Amino acid sequence: MPSLLCCLLFGVNRSAAAAAAPQATTTPVSVTAAPAGDEAARSWFTESILIDQRGRELKFYSDVLKDQVVVVNFIFTRCPGTCPVQTAKMSELYKELGGEMGRTVRFVSISVDPDNDTPAKLLEFADRYEAGDGWFFLTGEQKSLDQVTRRLGAYNSLAEAHSPLFLLGNVSREHWVKMRPSASVATLAGEVRKLLAVDKEDG
Repeated sequence: MPSLLCCLLFGVNRSAAAAAAPQATTTPVSVTAAPAGDEAARSWFTESILIDQRGRELKFYSDVLKDQVVVVNFIFTRCPGTCPVQTAKMSELYKELGGEMGRTVRFVSISVDPDNDTPAKLLEFADRYEAGDGWFFLTGEQKSLDQVTRRLGAYNSLAEAHSPLFLLGNVSREHWVKMRPSASVATLAGEVRKLLAVDKEDG
């Protein structure tokens, strides 16, 4: 049976999870579960087909998440508020992580407004924040995006009400944390490095 913290990440038993959730603005909410194996992860996260900023069709689990430490956020390019601020912070974090990017760490920015956010618009948005290798901006059919955001515990039918949280995870080890957008770049980088260290400790 999933732990309460696992429920908190993935949106199961939401009322109970919400009652127990810490209220700190920058302290990570840890989510830890024993590895369930590749096939279980594939089934959970799904192989929904999404499209990145360069027009490439990607299977969400196999092509984006598998064997990676990821930083996930939710955006739409017309967003006047948290999206630009959050994406700018991810750009700073990208530079801070340096050589890890594109090898063992990936950034995943998922559009919640696919009717407007074409790959071309996402590429323009990505270029504005100097997104390099290993940073995916994803759009696609509404059904596929809804499936993915539900599995990430971040579904909302209104783009304007999308989750402002960062999700950080070591996918293969099923170690995840949720971070508030007010977390500093140094704090976010520290959490990513902890997730990278999980593989070294287990190895």
